[in-house]
Amino acid sequence: MEYRYKIENVKDEEKLLNTVRSIKGVDSAEMLKGELICELSDCADEYEIMTAVFNECESQGGKLIFEESPQYEDQPSEEVKTGDNEVIDGVSVEEKKEIPDFEYEVDRIVSNKKRIKTETLTRFIELSVSVLLFIISLFIKQDESATLSFKNVLTILSFAVAAYESLYNAITDVIKKRWTSENVYMSLAYIAGALIGLIGEITVAAIVFAIGKEIETYRNEINKLKIDDNYYTGSFSVACKDQGSKPVSELIAGDEITLSECDVVPCDSVLSTDAVFDCFKTERVVEKTVCAGETVYAGSVLLSENAEMTVIKNNAESMLSVRKSEFDKKLSQYGVVPAFLKYLTPVLFIIAAVLTIVLSAVSKDGFAQSIADNGRIGVFIAFCGNIFYLVTNVLEIKKSAVVAADGASVEFADKNAFNDLGSANSFVFDAAVLTEKGEVKEDVSGALTELLNCGAKNVTTDFSGSDLPIAVKKKINFADKTFKGEKKIKVGPCKDISLSGDGRINVCNGELSFVPLAFKIAGKAKKLTAFSAVVSVASFCAATALSVIFGFNVYFALPVLSASVIVNIFSVLTQKERI
Repeated sequence: MEYRYKIENVKDEEKLLNTVRSIKGVDSAEMLKGELICELSDCADEYEIMTAVFNECESQGGKLIFEESPQYEDQPSEEVKTGDNEVIDGVSVEEKKEIPDFEYEVDRIVSNKKRIKTETLTRFIELSVSVLLFIISLFIKQDESATLSFKNVLTILSFAVAAYESLYNAITDVIKKRWTSENVYMSLAYIAGALIGLIGEITVAAIVFAIGKEIETYRNEINKLKIDDNYYTGSFSVACKDQGSKPVSELIAGDEITLSECDVVPCDSVLSTDAVFDCFKTERVVEKTVCAGETVYAGSVLLSENAEMTVIKNNAESMLSVRKSEFDKKLSQYGVVPAFLKYLTPVLFIIAAVLTIVLSAVSKDGFAQSIADNGRIGVFIAFCGNIFYLVTNVLEIKKSAVVAADGASVEFADKNAFNDLGSANSFVFDAAVLTEKGEVKEDVSGALTELLNCGAKNVTTDFSGSDLPIAVKKKINFADKTFKGEKKIKVGPCKDISLSGDGRINVCNGELSFVPLAFKIAGKAKKLTAFSAVVSVASFCAATALSVIFGFNVYFALPVLSASVIVNIFSVLTQKERI
């Protein structure tokens, strides 16, 4: 694929080219007569490239211009002169000067992707600074004579940077009466720890909690962005007859709109003129001619030069938007946090607070003297509350896998279907899905080989009810290698996996090669979930043991829990690249 971007006033073109070439999926990039010309592979993300180009131009004081490509020397020029008044493209120079510059309208997916990257990077820089300040404080000797030593100042700054978000969210949650919010109870633990002088301990808990929270936020935002991309119905303003232009959200039934080539249909509409559309997202048809008077659905991409149509349903009521709402509801069943975990933090916090007060009240040293020592229990419980985020992040892996599968035209009926496919090790293919008009499909060998490469131990064929010629049967008659612990998945009409939309798992585009893709997504999510869960639980147990051994001092548990945090970050990055 070739993409062209018109560039103006860029000081360092080589730097711009190097930036573009470093992006995944860019095969080549060059500047030619004020245009950046990029050759992209199929895996390239054009939104990412456009954002990178826009940011680099902005940093150099240049501009990224979205308009038709300029004419070259071998093309006829429309530039003429009439007397002293120069005319360009039918507009005089004086008139052209009065025309305002084109104002670039940012697509919502591009802007959201930029926002997510910026916010995540900013937060992790903040947390890195917090960790660095805390580590420095560990190597500074405490000045007992000073009211506020340099060591304490660094620790307080580290805590403030790590905890300010959770403290702010706790206030918001209290106002909205969300009493079971983890932000509320973690913040109460911070306040209690600060009052009894355990600044170092609550700083460790705050840092780990903040990192877990950021991982969770990042994953949720990425999932939202992927869903928005899968069900995209446009976000640029649309030209309306006799009404100028309207944002997509303001279009209503009866509006007459005009689209240009490559525009996305914003609403279900009736065509006024014949046109060709890419209807893959709506009807799984790559190229379809829609005649005047017929309906074209929101999400379709115009392939013709232009088209006129009348809106019959607004964007929110369009078929693709309704399908998106249904998918959002179905997605809620994946990665659901168990009820006991939801209430674990507040219950443990209450127990810790009661124990701290009771133990201090009955202590021989007196309440005031022993409250600080016993108060470590409360901070330790806050530290234990981080397991909530570790488990939550692990559970979210399956949800992200379902989103990725949906983008690859694979639909799961429910979480049981997803789990069954992820655990499968044997596939039985109905002969009907391997043949077409009495002949073996071209992609059969590649699809079945890919299944074996992805971990399937057995692939066989079911000829029940088939009247295929013996010669054809021999080509697809795979030996049944039954083994102990076999978990079968059947592929065919009305089976576990269907290419015709009537199974528990549907390959919506009808391509046999997408069966191993679905298996790969479910299998990797299952393995990644198990790996992260084991490491998270093991790290938590080790961190708890160390804290108890050393008198509920979370300093000694920090290295172990850090390992668990790193594993969770790894799971997010691995999921983004591979699932």
